[in-house]
Amino acid sequence: MTIALKLSVKTARLTALRDAIDTGTGTAQLTLYDGTRPAAGGAATNALGVADLGSPAGTVSGNVLTLALPDSINAAGDGTVTWARITDKDGNWVIDMDASEDPADDLTITPANVFTGGIINFLTKTLSE
Repeated sequence: MTIALKLSVKTARLTALRDAIDTGTGTAQLTLYDGTRPAAGGAATNALGVADLGSPAGTVSGNVLTLALPDSINAAGDGTVTWARITDKDGNWVIDMDASEDPADDLTITPANVFTGGIINFLTKTLSE
């Protein structure tokens, strides 16, 4: 069974998530990886692309956090994107999520099969409660 939260609580939770991403002094990043997603915050696999997040890292409206991501990035390696990690401005783990061409995943990108220098497009930039 899932719990139901009122909208103001959802908004507060997503605002806290955005603020956690904005912690530190550098640049928050979203990194795309191949392989099996590790346990929360565990050792990462092969990085296939890195996107800098804006500052703030996104905007919250109701139950949606819209990440400040570019429309696309260049792939940094060859492989199949299967998951993504967001780190705060100091490089500390904040969130791991599934990423692929499947719209049911947390982050939708295209293409999932990437080659060094190729374009990776972000089709979704939102996280919702």
